[in-house]
Amino acid sequence: MFDMCRAWIDGPNDSRGARRAVAVLSDIGCTDIVFGKKGEQPSPWDDIDLVIVITNGAQLARISDLRAIMSVALVPVVVMLENVGEWLRSKAFRHGAHDVIDLLAGGEEIHFRISNALETRVCFRALLSEREQLENVVARSESKLDESRLEITRRLGRAAEYRDNETGNHVIRVSSAAATTARVLNMPLQEIELIAQASPLHDIGKIGIPDNILLKPGPLSELERRIMKRHTVIGARILLGSDEPIMQTARQIALTHHERWDGSGYPRHLAGGKTPIAGRIVAVCDVFDALASKRPYKESWRYDEALEYIRSHSGTQFDPRVVGAFLEARSEILAITRRYAEPKSRGAQFNRYDTIARLRYADPEKARSAVGTESEARGDGDI
Repeated sequence: MFDMCRAWIDGPNDSRGARRAVAVLSDIGCTDIVFGKKGEQPSPWDDIDLVIVITNGAQLARISDLRAIMSVALVPVVVMLENVGEWLRSKAFRHGAHDVIDLLAGGEEIHFRISNALETRVCFRALLSEREQLENVVARSESKLDESRLEITRRLGRAAEYRDNETGNHVIRVSSAAATTARVLNMPLQEIELIAQASPLHDIGKIGIPDNILLKPGPLSELERRIMKRHTVIGARILLGSDEPIMQTARQIALTHHERWDGSGYPRHLAGGKTPIAGRIVAVCDVFDALASKRPYKESWRYDEALEYIRSHSGTQFDPRVVGAFLEARSEILAITRRYAEPKSRGAQFNRYDTIARLRYADPEKARSAVGTESEARGDGDI
């Protein structure tokens, strides 16, 4: 039981007390015994399981020093004295001794008392090991739970994007760019992670927009634009009522990522810092990705053109500080954009829009005309 334990003996190694301590320790299987040199202090990190102090009573203050050191690792300190009186025993306990053993006691008593002290340490180490194992299990469970939450939010975000974007990679690009921008802004790690996990749901409200508006290949009418803008409020309603920080942040982003720095955005016309920082960050990343991506109603912009748009709208559409961080991280963000680019062949997607348009319009010529307006301005707030 004690064969893996280490004992530290503080005192002369040729003393009577040291010889008795070594004999008892060897008898119970503890053979890893270290004799401390005069004035030497053991380290609580030396895997010491028991400290035995051999003294004549004149050096009891040393017990306090040893106890102060070893209490860090909860190592018991046992004092061995000769002719222990009640006053001396009480003084040793006041100095922090775990137990006080009289050297004149019988061998069996000394055996059991040293064994009990060492067993206390062994039990503590077993409990400590069990606690560490449980903490590791909890940490792994929490990590898996975080991964599951992130997976769910990304898949929900993709579900919304699939209605007007075939692959749904838009949500990955936006969330990665938003997290990168937040990091450059020196935001706390917890807030960066929340933005990364919550931003895929920024357009979840599009689930509530009718197909004939959401999938319309041409520009929207004024009425259709008003309906399209409702996706921010719909998204906020979908995400309302959760106590989870991820869902609360996702609701903020869904509601505010179309607000503008100058107050001319929607749905609440918030200006400046009244828009939550998460919404201001996603506003920049969402517009950049929309500009740099090919859509059924427009061609993709060159990256330098999209970056120039972001720069030129700093202070009007976007928070200048967020724009500065975004542009500072542009190399990393462009790498993200390329890594999660849409497949080169988008024919299947445009055929999908063509089919929808043909179903929507009874006149085939009108259907072809609707699909053919890809390059016209959309007017739905997503560029």
